[in-house]
Amino acid sequence: MAFKLPTPKRSAVAILGLVFLLAAVFPYVNSRMLARSRDWHTVSTPLSLRSGTMQNVHLGNDLDGKYEIDIEFQEVGTPERLGCLAGNAQFDPIHCVGAPDIVDVSWQRYENERLVQEGNSAEYPGVVFSSPIIERRIGQFSAIKERDYSLVVNVKRDAGQLDSAHPTIKVQVPMDVLEGYYAGVAIEQIEAIILCFVGVLIVLAALYVRKPSKERTA
Repeated sequence: MAFKLPTPKRSAVAILGLVFLLAAVFPYVNSRMLARSRDWHTVSTPLSLRSGTMQNVHLGNDLDGKYEIDIEFQEVGTPERLGCLAGNAQFDPIHCVGAPDIVDVSWQRYENERLVQEGNSAEYPGVVFSSPIIERRIGQFSAIKERDYSLVVNVKRDAGQLDSAHPTIKVQVPMDVLEGYYAGVAIEQIEAIILCFVGVLIVLAALYVRKPSKERTA
C-alpha cells in the first residue's frame, strides 16, 4: 500500500506543531543558561572570635551579583543560648537574660587591593536559625565578575566562648536571590514542557487523527 501524503491542511497543522516543539527549545536552553550566568558557590573559612583576630578571606574574581557576609555557627549545647550570644539578645530579651549579644565584628572589602567598602556586625543585629545552623549576617555587597575581591574581618570584642560552635565566615548568595533563581528555572522548564506537549499533540493529530466519514442514509 503506497504512503498517502497528508493534505495541505494537515501539513500546515503539522508544521504548526513543529513550531511549538521548536519554541520549547528556547525556555529549556534559558533554564540551563541561568545556572551558568553567575557564580553560585560559597566562600567559607573558619574564624576565631577571640579579640584582636584578623582574618583575610580571598574571594577571587568569579563573584558576580549580590552577596551577603555571614558568620555561621554549628548548634552546640543549648541552641537558644547560642542564638542569644550570637545576636538575638535584643530581639528576645526575656529568654536572653544574662546572655547579651557579644559578637562585634568589622570588615573591609577590597577590590584589586583597593579598599572599596567597610561594615560592622552592629548594622545587622539578630540571627537566623536553620537547624543545625545559626547564622548572623554582618554585611552585604555587590560584585562584578573578573574583578578580584578580598575581605578582611576584624574581631573587636572577645567572643571566644563561641569558638566551640565552630564559627565560620561565609560569603554566599542571599536566600531571596537563590529562591528567585530556582523559581525562574522552574518557570522556564514548565514553559518548555507545556510547549513540547502541545507541539506533540498537534503533530500527532495532524498525522493520525482521521475525520469520521458520514454514513449514507437510505
